[in-house]
Amino acid sequence: MNKEMLNREISDSSGLSFRRTNMIPLDDSMGPVMHYPYDKVYPKAYEATGKGTVRFHLYLPNAHKVVLRTLTDEYELCGENGRWKGEFFVGVGFVVIFIIVDGSDMLYPALPIGFGGNRPINYIELGEEENREEPVRCSHGTISMDYFNSKVTGKLERIYVYLPPDYYTLSDEVRQSEGHALRCAPGYTLSDEVRQSEGHALRCAPGYTLPDEVRQSEGHALRCALGYTLSDEVRQPEEWIRKKYPVLYLQHGHGENETAWVNQGKVNFILDKLISEKRAEPMIVVMCNGMVSYEQDEEIFVGAVEEFEEFLTTEVIPYVERKYRTFGDKAHRGMAGLSMGSMQTSVITLKHQDLFDYAGIFSGFVRDVLSGYEKHVQAEYLNTYGENIKYIFRAIGNQDIFLPYFYDDDRLLEEYHVEHERVIYAGAHEWMVWQRCIHDFAQRIFK
Repeated sequence: MNKEMLNREISDSSGLSFRRTNMIPLDDSMGPVMHYPYDKVYPKAYEATGKGTVRFHLYLPNAHKVVLRTLTDEYELCGENGRWKGEFFVGVGFVVIFIIVDGSDMLYPALPIGFGGNRPINYIELGEEENREEPVRCSHGTISMDYFNSKVTGKLERIYVYLPPDYYTLSDEVRQSEGHALRCAPGYTLSDEVRQSEGHALRCAPGYTLPDEVRQSEGHALRCALGYTLSDEVRQPEEWIRKKYPVLYLQHGHGENETAWVNQGKVNFILDKLISEKRAEPMIVVMCNGMVSYEQDEEIFVGAVEEFEEFLTTEVIPYVERKYRTFGDKAHRGMAGLSMGSMQTSVITLKHQDLFDYAGIFSGFVRDVLSGYEKHVQAEYLNTYGENIKYIFRAIGNQDIFLPYFYDDDRLLEEYHVEHERVIYAGAHEWMVWQRCIHDFAQRIFK
């Protein structure tokens, strides 16, 4: 498989289907079959023709007018026999696509689907020459979806957790401890001698519990399949040293959710590559839904500042440190975010300098330009920010519409002598810039 095909594996994937869908029948009555002739399925929706230009081919048999719109431009497609075509310049990187049929927005099934602007969206991803997410043939990490009841939001919440490739791999010292060979195949299967030994405490992946009758049975084999753990007394014996990991709390932008950095940012593949090349430390990455919302008097409000601050600091961090193998200290904890997530990062790392050693402000606001919140940009926090946070990274694209705010924050941080790294990338307010941000930031932290 050549490099271009490898890149397409990633860029063609979406939150709904990792492998590209190309078996959508033109006729819904076709039913499930094991053979799909090309002339009986939707045509390939787009083809990159080079330098940001894309040829589109959509199947909309009942349409009279089809318009394709990006965040900056609008194009009308030409239709014949239900097939609508056009070739346009849309740029490179992550490109949001809106399909407007006879004046109404629609989600086109044969294009990748993500989430942005508080709604499902179509998009395409056109790679650059330097592809930060190229899926090198290395071990890949795991994306876990964790659910818990939040007292802050009053709802069942979900977080995405990236676990590095070696998280479920026992170290050689542990696998060979006391002369017992522990088999660390998928599922943490232990050898019979170890599984059945009463005098040995067996440990497994944190966050799971064996049934009482299994966990407490004496003289019976303790099952240590992936997905189970033993009680604290059993899984924390002093003689077993398990690797711990630093944690980065990574936030999305306005109108997105906890899926954005994985589905659209491809952060897991970026980190897999960096870790495999030993350019970044293996780390856990936690992604929350920062659009904390509530309804009142027939209105919907977004509590993206103090409500999210309370949610992260009092619920998410304790939850993660109870469940996963973390150091649980300031030196091994960081936070970063893009756009609105950068404001959340600034608020939380300024007000909670005892919790974090690293801060990444991507496209990037120190001040809250959305709601005007100012409690975090007071002298009591700014005076000590540069001293208490080990490394601060700020970056933005040179064509970003919010660049004037970035310059205002330059002056604010200069006034309070806050030392930090500052980077200007080529690009606008877009994923191409944010992928560069996490790519570079990840190499500078937890070292």
